[in-house]
Amino acid sequence: MNYTSIDKKYSTNSSLNLTFYEIWTKTYKAKLLIPEANMTTILKHSPRHYPIDLYEDLLPRRFKADFLILPNIIVEIQGGTFMFKSRHNTGTGLSSSFEKLNIYSLLGYQVFQLDSKMITKDWILRIGDSLNFKTI
Repeated sequence: MNYTSIDKKYSTNSSLNLTFYEIWTKTYKAKLLIPEANMTTILKHSPRHYPIDLYEDLLPRRFKADFLILPNIIVEIQGGTFMFKSRHNTGTGLSSSFEKLNIYSLLGYQVFQLDSKMITKDWILRIGDSLNFKTI
């Protein structure tokens, strides 16, 4: 199933990602929000400003952040956490997630992980507040 966002600019097959996006844009517009940011984008905007060639080996990795919020936040939506044998609760899936999240931390990002029960206006306000964003 394909969901399309309220402003037709963001399309995803994840209803959780779409819900986060819609709450965020209703609260802060699309303020500095980059959905599905790839490693090139993540490295380019890294708060620690490492030269890209230092992490060039990471570029072929298929890591994508669910949401990059500039200047220094990555939001990962952990869907399937309450399901048996979801990608997010198998050994291989967890190991891959740990690697990705640790790389984001090394690059200087503050990482928020949200499960399906945390995609609420309260959590979005907390994330925005950590950046001193004002609501619309």
